[in-house]
Amino acid sequence: PHEAAKIADPFPDLIIAASRRAVPYARLAHQKSSGRCKVLFMKYPGVDVGKFALLWTPAHDQRGGPRVIETLLSPHNLSPEKLADRRAELDPRIEALPGPRLGVLLGGNAKRVTYDAAQVKALMEQIERAKGFNSIMVTPSRRTPDALIEAIRNAFPEAFVWDGTGDNPYNAMIANAGALLVTGDSH
Repeated sequence: PHEAAKIADPFPDLIIAASRRAVPYARLAHQKSSGRCKVLFMKYPGVDVGKFALLWTPAHDQRGGPRVIETLLSPHNLSPEKLADRRAELDPRIEALPGPRLGVLLGGNAKRVTYDAAQVKALMEQIERAKGFNSIMVTPSRRTPDALIEAIRNAFPEAFVWDGTGDNPYNAMIANAGALLVTGDSH
């Protein structure tokens, strides 16, 4: 309640919000500004968003409506030019890997997915079935369980698995992969 008291004029023209925790603040700003402050909400927050000007959601959430934008991919800053730059100025950690390379983008435990032993085994099998690649490069997310990362390191000891040190090679991996394996819980 005391945080809500801080929401006052001058209001911005637009609030771009995400997460369930942002909902009451975005609603309050919209209400206190008499609707002048518009709200764009990124991802379905689990509550009625009828007063919001716009909602972006991934298509798999199936939240269509008159002020809903659904896209296959999450909004991102990748462009053909940025990917070309990542190919031209190849990260030395990626350059050392012989091509073709398989990029593995890991998510982590979420509402509908828990990486138990069966899930980890299934993912290892999917990586193993990806034939025709000389190298594997893996980037985990903050939600990726340590046990999953360790299982990948044990099953594929020659794989490059980003350990969180140095610049994140995510864009370089995408740009230099012959194919990507993206876990279903990952955006």
